[in-house]
Amino acid sequence: GVQLVHAQDGQLTWTQNLSNGGRVFAMAINPATPAIIYSAGLDSGVYKTTNAGVSWFAVNTGLTYIKVQALAISPSNPNVLYAGTDHLGGVNKGVYVTTNAGTSWTLTGSALPDSGIQSLAVDPSDPNVAYAAVFDGVVPNPINGLYKTTNAGATWFADTAGLGLNRRFLCVAVNPFNRNTVYAGTSFMTAPATPEKIYKSVNGGNTWTEITN
Repeated sequence: GVQLVHAQDGQLTWTQNLSNGGRVFAMAINPATPAIIYSAGLDSGVYKTTNAGVSWFAVNTGLTYIKVQALAISPSNPNVLYAGTDHLGGVNKGVYVTTNAGTSWTLTGSALPDSGIQSLAVDPSDPNVAYAAVFDGVVPNPINGLYKTTNAGATWFADTAGLGLNRRFLCVAVNPFNRNTVYAGTSFMTAPATPEKIYKSVNGGNTWTEITN
């Protein structure tokens, strides 16, 4: 079955510590307390460990749709995490936010498109600022792409200036030493045929430039 494993000796020995916890799509480590780790499962929501993976427990209060495939923790306030869901069915899909280290979650992002949240990134100095990479479907849809919140998910707005037709975003990352520098990457598209793209923003996502070299 699906499992989580951990190593405490430089990866020489791996120990299974959670079996059948669901397909694990993402993990986040508390930067201030590395023994606190979160995992996102596509079948089981969010799990947490406080002892570096020896034991895990579910932290799903408020998660009314538990197919979670993206997870990000705030570097400046590790009690704040963002969790993003897939788009395969059900209601209450989108981005959930916790401000109490997973004790409870609140659904945000009513303005986000009904597509899978593939990746999340939190501003290194402000837990209220985060980015969401939204995956486009088979047919290109201009509402998908990159979104940003500046109020902890209460509202989201599209960050698409400079992006091309390919909105099949899979990942987004913020430079930990420069909050204004953000990177994002896409999958390929088959119709019309479009290769993978990497974009860079130097103004916090206001505009994007394709990295072509």
